[in-house]
This record gives sequence, C-alpha cells and structure tokens, in this order.
Amino acid sequence: MTYKQEAFAAAANSIIKNLEKRGMEGYFFEDCASCVMAISDMIPAGSVISWGGSESIKEVGLLDALKRGEYELIDRMTASTPEESRLLYSKAVMSDFFLMSSNAITYDGELVNRSHP
Repeated sequence: MTYKQEAFAAAANSIIKNLEKRGMEGYFFEDCASCVMAISDMIPAGSVISWGGSESIKEVGLLDALKRGEYELIDRMTASTPEESRLLYSKAVMSDFFLMSSNAITYDGELVNRSHP
C-alpha cells in the first residue's frame, strides 16, 4: 500500500467513526470490485431497486452488476411519456432499496447534498 493509499484509508476510518456517532454506518473499499461485491451481497435477490442521479454507482460498476443480478430494477430514465414517468417515480419511492450518493462528506461525518433545480 502506498503512502497516499494509507492516508486515504486513515481518513476513511476517521470519517466512518464520525458517521457512527451520527447513527450511520460507513464502509471503505480499496477498489471498485470490492465495493460492488459488498453492496451486491447486502441486497437480497428478488429485491426491487431504484436509484437517483448518482454517477458513482455507474462508475464503479454497481449498476451493471445489479442488471446482471436477480433484481427488479426501476430505471426512471426509461420513461417515454409523462404518465410513464409518474408511474416509475411512484414505484421508485416504494422500492426496497433506493441507491444514491452524496455530493461530499466532511471529516466530521456530515453528508453534503446539493439539490439541482
């Protein structure tokens, strides 16, 4: 492990401890494959899953892994009419798992999210 990787791991462990103080659970993964495997293992087969506008779940390969899994995926972007969009949004709200990411996280364990107009 390089010094830079060690520094990232140390920072992540500190942030995770601060998340716990806020009642949240955090994880640190050294690579995308470990992250995808861990999250996939957390979601039981047959679950209904949707997601927000997170690019992170695409970039790490999680979305592709979920598409290959035994899940019901609700992709709101596939709607071709306003009626279909409303239906998909209502299904997404009721999904078993809704995946999203924060814009940032502080060392104190605060999640920072910016709403888009």
